[in-house]
Amino acid sequence: MKYILGVIIALFLVLPSSAYSQQSGQGKANQPAPAVKQPAPAKVEQPTPTPAAAKEERPAFFTKINGDCLIRPKNGPQAGKWVRVANPGQKIYSGDDILVRTGDVEVELYSETTVKLQAECMVTYFQSRENIRPLAFIRPDYPTTKIKVTKGTIFAKVSPFEISKHFVVFDTPSGVAGVRGTKFSLSVSDDGQLSITTEDGKVMVADPSGNFTVDIGAGVQAILKKNPDGSFSIQSPVGQAVAYSPNTTFKIGQGGKLDLDLDESGTTKATVPEGSTGSVNVQIGNIQANLSSGQGVNLGSEGGGTTVESVGSGTVFTTVDGKNVVSMDNGEKVLVKVDQNGTSIEGQSGTPSVTGSDGQPRDLQSGEKIKVDNNNQVNIEGPPCTPSVSPYKTCP
Repeated sequence: MKYILGVIIALFLVLPSSAYSQQSGQGKANQPAPAVKQPAPAKVEQPTPTPAAAKEERPAFFTKINGDCLIRPKNGPQAGKWVRVANPGQKIYSGDDILVRTGDVEVELYSETTVKLQAECMVTYFQSRENIRPLAFIRPDYPTTKIKVTKGTIFAKVSPFEISKHFVVFDTPSGVAGVRGTKFSLSVSDDGQLSITTEDGKVMVADPSGNFTVDIGAGVQAILKKNPDGSFSIQSPVGQAVAYSPNTTFKIGQGGKLDLDLDESGTTKATVPEGSTGSVNVQIGNIQANLSSGQGVNLGSEGGGTTVESVGSGTVFTTVDGKNVVSMDNGEKVLVKVDQNGTSIEGQSGTPSVTGSDGQPRDLQSGEKIKVDNNNQVNIEGPPCTPSVSPYKTCP
């Protein structure tokens, strides 16, 4: 009996009651389930264009055909043959030639740039950096489209570079025009003369030799020509065109014309032809010269200074430091130097007249020098003394 009673007590202590079990189960049901941690979404990396991918060919294509247009493919089964363009959508690949015989056609480039080709226009399309004469802003890590214009007229609307990340250049016999968001027209005559008129934005043209560039702003018309003697001619019938050499700025006023050349010695020759009706301003460092019809200046460097020589008809007036005026006739020449103490103007040929900041005009003989210090004090130095063979004359 005692044994049976012990077993019953042991079972009572070990097994939980039904009430406890229900309460325990209810407690667990009321407890919130632990949050399941979701895996972080995978980061999507945007592919970075590689130089090779950036230079992949993106063909252009015809969008409108309103005339008789021929294409001569560079590659493919019809390579080297002129084929009529019948329908919009036909692709244009690098090296293909296009000839518009009548009417006009419209072409869209990879950069959403549209180019309308007028009658008698002949161009070659390139999507390659080969043989592209670079402009200052062209970068090798972005694709470039070149339209080589042999003759005729085009109208172009170039999308801004910030949107397209794409350069567009127009190669002509008289210069390479680079644009980055511009509406303009471009014409090439039978003798290679280039005429550009901008509607908005700016067009930059580099001459074929690479010595000069020309900025053509909104509302400006400029006519450019590579002359048989190697000089570069710039004319500005409407507005003001601005030309640059490595260290000189040329502003060609409306109606003005300027011929530029750079000889083997590094001297820049700037001449305003007879018949030019607009003024031309030349600035190199602290020197400014104003030229009119028939006048010119030769600008060089010597001994740490700048040489200015007047050529042509009339008197050329040159301002140094904005307060010293040098008057020079044909063949007269001065050397201008600037240092921490002031400015010096030395006569080198002829008798140029210098009016210093004190208002006094002085004629300089060869070797004579006028010095204007930072306090506008004017001093004159004679030519360097050459010792005489005579024992009675010595240099001080």
